[in-house]
Amino acid sequence: MLRRAARDSQVSSFTDFVAMRRTAECRARVTVDAKTSACRPKLTQYQAREALKRVAAGEPLCGIAPSSAVNHSRISRLKTRHAAQGLATGARAKSGVEVSRATRGSD
Repeated sequence: MLRRAARDSQVSSFTDFVAMRRTAECRARVTVDAKTSACRPKLTQYQAREALKRVAAGEPLCGIAPSSAVNHSRISRLKTRHAAQGLATGARAKSGVEVSRATRGSD
């Protein structure tokens, strides 16, 4: 019984090793072929810019999404990502805090 358990364990570890090796070889081939394993973006850059313009104009997300053939949650994530990138680069519009500081200085 002990020998069978040891043999099964060895077979199992060998099978795992072979599977990991195949996965590594496949990833190496993909890297060499310069292919990416990421999914295609749902929106083109043009569609994303247009959607952001429409969001800035105040159009509801549920009205923007059908014209791009996506769900409204995709537009919401695009808006959130755009806001986060704008804050990270420092290229943001005046926030309410900055406006209130500007008006305080003119008193």
